[in-house]
Amino acid sequence: MDFLKKSLLIILFFGTVSCAKVGYLWEQGSAQLGLQSRAKPNEEVLKSARVSKNHKQKIQHIQKLKNYFYEYWKKPATKIYSRTTFLKNKAVTYLVIASP
Repeated sequence: MDFLKKSLLIILFFGTVSCAKVGYLWEQGSAQLGLQSRAKPNEEVLKSARVSKNHKQKIQHIQKLKNYFYEYWKKPATKIYSRTTFLKNKAVTYLVIASP
């Protein structure tokens, strides 16, 4: 789905929620789009001299697990986990729940 379609879906979605939720949803949606836009194909990451050996090994391990799954279950391969985004923070998001 291209960027324009995603943007239209987000706008339509925001029209169906209360104003209190719009700020939160906007923040989360824009952050998700930022993560996706910074993602690089795993093949490109594995060729990069700037990526640590440890990160490359993790990506290769994920690829082996994916291949095993598709072969074992005789499923067609998908693009899931085929791109990598390096985070600028320690976590994608933090969740705090408070109750009386």
